[in-house]
Formats: sequence, structure tokens, C-alpha cells
Amino acid sequence: MHHPGHKIPLLPLLAAAIALGAFLTGCDTPFTVSNTTILVPIAGGEKVEVTYGRAGPVMVLKNGVQIETAILDLSKDKKHLVYVFKFLVKNGATPRRVMVADLTDDPAELIVDDAAPQLTNGHWAAARVDRDPRGDPTLAWLGTVDDSMRIYRFTVTLADGTVVVLDQPVSYPGYLKGAIRKASGVDP
Repeated sequence: MHHPGHKIPLLPLLAAAIALGAFLTGCDTPFTVSNTTILVPIAGGEKVEVTYGRAGPVMVLKNGVQIETAILDLSKDKKHLVYVFKFLVKNGATPRRVMVADLTDDPAELIVDDAAPQLTNGHWAAARVDRDPRGDPTLAWLGTVDDSMRIYRFTVTLADGTVVVLDQPVSYPGYLKGAIRKASGVDP
């Protein structure tokens, strides 16, 4: 019920009317968020393209190889950190070698070198659990309070000699880094 002297906010009503009109006409323009691509500096002075979508960095797909996971997380014992990397080979190709490196800082750091990769239903996975967050200089970025982005380069050499290079960005918000530090005992 409208009371005299009480103003009805016009902007929310206008936005609701536009949204309803778009819904009723089947136009999804007001709800579409396009991806944004930016150039990000990496080790060696190079720059790579990073594409962000609504939920953050977009998982990279190139030449039939789709990145599924690229994360740094706590191990089950909460004393170490584990890198987890996964991808799907969509075109039936067979990888002969897989390397994953963190290209964010100089020098770039090789994290995984799998010279005999095995696929399970087209999926490859690797986990590396040897990082102690207390004193590992390659993990110094976890000690900062601001958000961080890491660039992981997957180099997949296929059986036919084709080399597929995928640069996968991963965002680590400051609050997540703080939670990792606290859970692993780095922060009290």
C-alpha cells in the first residue's frame, strides 16, 4: 500500500521491468556476461593471455586438451601442500609426456614431469605432495594478504609428436591463502 509522501524507488522498478521484458521476449542480453581477456606478465618477461569469465579464470581448451583442475591445496595431514592437476583429452590422442610448470615468478618452477602419463577414460591426473608451507621460498606468495594469480603451463607432448601448450591461470583470493596458512600451522 502506498502512503502519501512516501516515494517509490524508480530505479529498482525500472530494472525489474527491463528484466521481465527481456525474460518474456527471450532476450538474454541483460544476463549475459562476456569473457574478458587480459595480458599477464610471467617469468622471463613473457606475457600470456588470461581469460576471465563470470566465475573467474576460464579453464583452457586447446587442440582437444581441456584443463579440468589446477590447484594448490592442503594435504590430508594438513602439514603439507599438494598440487593437483587434471586434464581431459577429448580427441582420443595419447600423451607421451606431460609437464606442468608455475610460470608466475622468475625462475619458472617445474612442478610435474610425467614421462609415462596414463589416461583413465581420457583423463590424466597428477598430485604432488611435497611442499612444506613453512619456509619453502617458492610458496612465499602464500604469505601475502592480497589476492594472487598463478599461471600454470601444461606442456602435453602427444604420441604423434604434437606439442600442446596450455597456460592455465588460477586465482587464490587473500582469504583462501589466509585459511591455508592457518590450517597448515603457518599462522597461529
